[in-house]
Amino acid sequence: MKKRSDTKEQFKRRVSGQQEKDTPGVQQEGAYWLLGSNATQAGSLHCDLWRGRAIDLALHDAIGVYPVTGWWKTHPGQKRFNDKGRYALVVSISAPGHNVDMHAEISAIVAAKIASMVTS
Repeated sequence: MKKRSDTKEQFKRRVSGQQEKDTPGVQQEGAYWLLGSNATQAGSLHCDLWRGRAIDLALHDAIGVYPVTGWWKTHPGQKRFNDKGRYALVVSISAPGHNVDMHAEISAIVAAKIASMVTS
């Protein structure tokens, strides 16, 4: 997840692994993830669980989705290396003990972002 204090370039460097893992702040972020960065290279379906306070979540303003090396690279005989890859991102947010309709507000924000991307 991109921290609001990150520039887009810092976020891209961190996602693409160009930034050292022992950079201050990176390990602290890992404490919120159930599986963490070690699980991002295992298998085709990647799933992780972030647990934290709403104020900590509010410090982030983007999520990165990126490809990792898959079986097509290690099995070149299948000739699938030029195929397109499809991605899906599923996000669910829960606030146990709070009766808040986050869906309507979040849906409106997401719809506006998608509309601006389509018209750009």
